Amino acid sequence: MRTVRNEYFLTIGEITLEYEHNGHDRLQALFNAFWRGAFEPYIREGEQEYPLVSRRRMLEIWHDINDHPGLRFATSSEGPTEQLPDGTIDVELSTWIVLPAETADWKPKELQTAYGQLANVSISDTSQVAQTGLRCQFLGAYELLAVCYELGDPPPLFWEHWDSTRRSSRKKKARYFREQASAARWLRHKLADIQPAEVSEVRRTSIAEAATAHGLSGASFDKLWKSFAMEELKKGGRRRGS
Repeated sequence: MRTVRNEYFLTIGEITLEYEHNGHDRLQALFNAFWRGAFEPYIREGEQEYPLVSRRRMLEIWHDINDHPGLRFATSSEGPTEQLPDGTIDVELSTWIVLPAETADWKPKELQTAYGQLANVSISDTSQVAQTGLRCQFLGAYELLAVCYELGDPPPLFWEHWDSTRRSSRKKKARYFREQASAARWLRHKLADIQPAEVSEVRRTSIAEAATAHGLSGASFDKLWKSFAMEELKKGGRRRGS
C-alpha cells in the first residue's frame, strides 16, 4: 500500500519502513550508502533535533561496541586464520577491520579502508546496537532525493511530493537537491534561532525573501515553513495568548 509522509526529516529506520510499505527493501542500500559517504555532506552533529553523525563518529561507536556477529576490529591483520593442533586451519570468515587501538591514531588511509569495508558488510553481520544507532540518524527529504539521483535510483514514493523537477536530467536533479538541502538547513537554523519573545517582530514575508535568496522556491519554502516554524509563527507572529 502506497504511503505519503509530509515531514521533512525522518529517521533512516522510518525511511526504510516507508520503503517497505511501498514494496521496496532499502535498508541494506541505505546502510551501504552511509558508509560510502553519500550522506556526509549533510552531517549534523552535536546537540541537534535531527542528528546525522559522520562516518568517523559512527566508526568510533561501532569500534567500541565490537560484539558484531560477522565483523571484527583488530590492531593487526594477524588472527583471521589459525592452525589447530590437528593441522587443520580455522578460517575467520568475519570482516576484519584493522585500526590502531586509540582512535586519535587513526590515519586517513586507514579510515578510508575501513569505510570501504563497511560499505560492503551485510547488516546481519553487525550488532543490534550498531544497527539501532544508524537507524536513528535523520535524513531530510531533499538529502535523500539528492542521493537517489546521484545513485540513479528512483525517488522515494512516500516523499515524491517534495520532488518538483520532473524534466531535468538526473545529474541536474542531484545538484539541485544538494542545493535545496543546504537551503533547508539554513531555514531550519534561522527559525530555530528565533526566541519566543521575538516572535511578534518576525514577519513570514521577510524570511521568505531571505529564503529565496538562498535558492528556495515559493513552494519549497511553504513546505519547509510548515515543517520547521513554531506554531506562534504559523499564526502570523502572534505571541501565545495574544
